[in-house]
Amino acid sequence: MKSCRFLTALLVTCVLYSTASAQQFKVGSVDMAKVFAEYYKTKKAESELKDRADSYQKDLRQQVADLQKMEEDGKKLQDESENPAFTDDKRAEKKKVLETKKTEYRIARQNFEEMKTNRERELFEQRNRVRMTIVDEIVKVVQEKAKKEGYSMIVDKTGLTQSGVPPFIYVQDALDVTSDILKTMNASAPAAGSAAAPAPAPASKDVDAKDKDSKK
Repeated sequence: MKSCRFLTALLVTCVLYSTASAQQFKVGSVDMAKVFAEYYKTKKAESELKDRADSYQKDLRQQVADLQKMEEDGKKLQDESENPAFTDDKRAEKKKVLETKKTEYRIARQNFEEMKTNRERELFEQRNRVRMTIVDEIVKVVQEKAKKEGYSMIVDKTGLTQSGVPPFIYVQDALDVTSDILKTMNASAPAAGSAAAPAPAPASKDVDAKDKDSKK
């Protein structure tokens, strides 16, 4: 990916200097990282992912608490199975129960580890799906703008090459279309507070009067 950015930058430079009619070659730049971060769907998706991650963590904490309780019960049974105050039969009974609890603990521990791994993978895959979907939406808007306004090329000025430097060392502000892209992307954003639940309607005077009559 980084080498591709470098090749893209090199290509733009070569074309700019080799094109016979530079005025007909229209180039623009966009800060994809900024558009991605400030797109309203990105913020919404991040909030939903956080809620899901918090829910997963809550489940995991409950599992940890259950495992800790099983460990405590196991230690208690271990002590009782070795208690000289108990009869041999009583200690043998405790040891039998202890072995059963150890098996249950191993199974519970294994289930916990599997659940933890699965949840982490699910979150990772969901983040990737959301990111790719949003990036595709941004790219589509950029492409539509380029075609509509006659751009020969719109380049992403963010990111780093393999050498650790930006692919474009300097880009004129006049070439930047980031604000236009963001304006288009966020044009369909819901108005603030539009999703809020409507306030309950106040009780009418007739209803209040009926309530007073019924109390009488």
